[in-house]
Amino acid sequence: MKAKLPPRYTNADLQEALKAANSGQPLATVAKQFNIPKSTLFAKKNGLSDPIIKRRGPECILGEANEQKLVEWIFQMSEHGFPITKPQLMERVQILLKEVKKNSPFSKKGPGRHWFEAFLKRHPELTARLALNTHLTQATVSEQDVRDWFEKIKSYLTIKNLIDIDATRVFNSCEFGFHLSPRGQRVLAHRESKSTYNFIKNDEKECVTAQLCGNAAGQMVPPMVSFNYVRLPNNIRSLMPEGWGIGVSDKGWMTPAGFYTWMTDIFYPWLIENKIEMPVVLYLDGQSSYLTLEVSNFGREKGIEVIALHPNSTTFCQPFDVAVYHPIKDSWREQ
Repeated sequence: MKAKLPPRYTNADLQEALKAANSGQPLATVAKQFNIPKSTLFAKKNGLSDPIIKRRGPECILGEANEQKLVEWIFQMSEHGFPITKPQLMERVQILLKEVKKNSPFSKKGPGRHWFEAFLKRHPELTARLALNTHLTQATVSEQDVRDWFEKIKSYLTIKNLIDIDATRVFNSCEFGFHLSPRGQRVLAHRESKSTYNFIKNDEKECVTAQLCGNAAGQMVPPMVSFNYVRLPNNIRSLMPEGWGIGVSDKGWMTPAGFYTWMTDIFYPWLIENKIEMPVVLYLDGQSSYLTLEVSNFGREKGIEVIALHPNSTTFCQPFDVAVYHPIKDSWREQ
């Protein structure tokens, strides 16, 4: 007996076909249009079988509902200009397993090639999207790329009725890193030497980062500063200005969890306190890895439309990078 082959249509195809059939179109016409057997459509339309494609074999590791949320997140992030790549997807799976309190069957490195290939087979609509995302994050930016990005965002904001909003509702946020030993010391070396090094102690390369944010009207949101500590010393905490956020991480860099805290505990409350009309637009670095499922859901719920700048273009497209970061960096190096 031959094994039953999996259907060659997706759940999305099936739902569109059922919608067409329920609108009164003949089953034979719909079956031919969507390449779905007429008997299958009849059974699912009349409740004789489940109106979705049931996956054969054991349930997927995340559970079908959680995996579907993952798929929706990938498409939503792509729509907003944040291309989710394979490594980011793998990392997200590990985090999601912890959140749903399931034991991870993977190594510390996370899901491997076999899980990824099986995931794409379950969701064939993602194959082309993930391949395109990887290309976008690695590509060199051209003038036409940037112009195309502006046209795409203009079209998206027009649909959302956010194209001509007040300057107080347009924000840019980015992460600034400050090395605590920023100024390189001059050393003597052979003039033909291409690289020279001045070895310093590890703590002299310690870094803190600040998540800065402001709007087009010139208003600044309180920043969040991340330190390279497991537990922040009280003397440092006591010196922080009132209202500023404080975070800790292994290397002093902002983490996805830290960004979520900044957004929920600092940015959104500041919007409410300053009576900023919602929704607002928040532009972020196109390479940002902080747009987790939680951040995406929170922004959608509260009316924070997060838009990514074109990948690899922030040095000349991001307002904070052009107008704020370079002067601060130059001044910091001279201290």
